[in-house]
Amino acid sequence: MKKIVIIILVLMLVASALSAQTVQKSSVGAYLLTIFIGFGTGHFYVGADNAVTFLLLDIGTVAFSALGAGIMVRGASSLDLADMQTGMLMTYGGLGIGAVVRIIEIVSIIKTVDKKRATGEVARLEPNITPTANGVSFYLSYKY
Repeated sequence: MKKIVIIILVLMLVASALSAQTVQKSSVGAYLLTIFIGFGTGHFYVGADNAVTFLLLDIGTVAFSALGAGIMVRGASSLDLADMQTGMLMTYGGLGIGAVVRIIEIVSIIKTVDKKRATGEVARLEPNITPTANGVSFYLSYKY
């Protein structure tokens, strides 16, 4: 789980590094991030308000599917048919919901980029990493 969080944070940093541009000039980065990576990275790239929503939805569907796969494997190892069926339903349900979320995310980025292109907004993400007493605080802020 720790590795997944680190990968997501690295992807967000890459998106923020690429985001110092005018949306009018290029929207390809937002489209590519959304289609191939997901997790709201395309929305973070253009500074959309619903970026965190897609990040949480994608993480939730992956976690739900992984939990279902774990239950399915446990059921298979103990020959428990009920666990196998429950795990299979959770895995395929999570994958199905994840597919729907991805489609909505792609449609949303198209509408968001069109809206920002029409207004000529400049979107820029800035990563903020702050050491705290208990560890490190990480967040992204966007400016226009």
